[in-house]
Amino acid sequence: MNSKLKSLRIKIKHKINRFKGLDSINTLEQMSLLNMIPFKSFDQFIERKEPDVFKKWQAWLIIIYLSAVVCMLSIGIYFNEPSIYLYIGIPTHIYMTGNPRIILLFVTSLVIAGIMVRILVLIFSLKNEIEAFHIFKSLRSNSKGLLNSHYHNKLCWQFEILGHYFCKDALILYTILTFLINLALILHSYLYLDKSKSTCFTMWIFLIISTSTVFYTGNSFTIGFNTYLLTLTYFKYRFKQVEDRINKTIPLSIYAPALREHDSICSQFFKNNIVMNKALFLLYYIFSPILDYLIYCTIYLDSPLLLKLTLIISSIVGSFLLFMSAYSSSQLTSSAHSPYSKLISLIANPKRRINYFGKHKIVLRIERFAYSYISVYCHDLFPLNSYEFYLFVATVVSNFFLLTKYIIKFSRVYIILNSVTF
Repeated sequence: MNSKLKSLRIKIKHKINRFKGLDSINTLEQMSLLNMIPFKSFDQFIERKEPDVFKKWQAWLIIIYLSAVVCMLSIGIYFNEPSIYLYIGIPTHIYMTGNPRIILLFVTSLVIAGIMVRILVLIFSLKNEIEAFHIFKSLRSNSKGLLNSHYHNKLCWQFEILGHYFCKDALILYTILTFLINLALILHSYLYLDKSKSTCFTMWIFLIISTSTVFYTGNSFTIGFNTYLLTLTYFKYRFKQVEDRINKTIPLSIYAPALREHDSICSQFFKNNIVMNKALFLLYYIFSPILDYLIYCTIYLDSPLLLKLTLIISSIVGSFLLFMSAYSSSQLTSSAHSPYSKLISLIANPKRRINYFGKHKIVLRIERFAYSYISVYCHDLFPLNSYEFYLFVATVVSNFFLLTKYIIKFSRVYIILNSVTF
């Protein structure tokens, strides 16, 4: 009994240490180094060493492979014939009772988005402009990313949930689920529908292709979303840490170090924005329409129970990640501009005597907070602040209804054209 209790305590202690530490960064490093960036470790990237030639070719070959999968799916979508689907190996004759283009368009757009994420990460890693890797290294060092224990512990459990469970376990689960769905369809086709051996052979090939495509595409999304969310959360905590120092500060001489720390955070944040601006552009204009299309397929698509369950889970996870990505961007803006009200009260307080040069510096800070946005920009178009977050949510919802209306009209026209005989 004592040995069991002792082993249980060791497991609980190990679990707590995982949450207090940042072991999940190693998971992020392994998954991103697996096939996305041409380096053997984050340290090699940070030290600006030459990229590994084999891993560079591996990353480009995966992009070419996914592009070939998009071409194969596009052929099936263009012809939209059952014989073409069977020749390629796509078992649409089993799980699609209506127009197969609906689900295949979604899968194709998802793979294209994964290709775009991979190209973005690969190009900027070759330019050595991904600041997130520097942040991850600093968090693993003794400085803890210059965070105090309170914010460091808060960031740790988020790294554990997103970096370990979502990045690794959820990806493996989705890959296994895809494999089982396609395997069940192939066995059903072979045993009950009496298809030819050549058709079954192409379906076995498509089983391998679909499973690997889900893994590589899912890896792109998990790494992209995790890096985006966790880096913005890190900067939000850094800005909140400065806000806490300013709010607790009474002597005027202590304001200057806090504001200098704010400047250093901003400079690192602007470096991080080189990649994050492009990532937000993809999130705003690529992933949100794909999410609308996914929700449409979940609601209106007539499919087997296992595929329906997969679509429901994907819709919930996709909506949560899209919402959290946009929400974290808007929250970071408010955290970065939080010293504004404190500086205003400092100037307006008649009891506090400030010399001319000190007042001039504070006025410059106020103007900076008032007329510039410390935020993630959607490329170079607009910052994602609180107001833009509201517009973003409203746009996603309205686009869903527009998409539903358009697809229903298109389906009616498609049925009418198929019923007409020439």
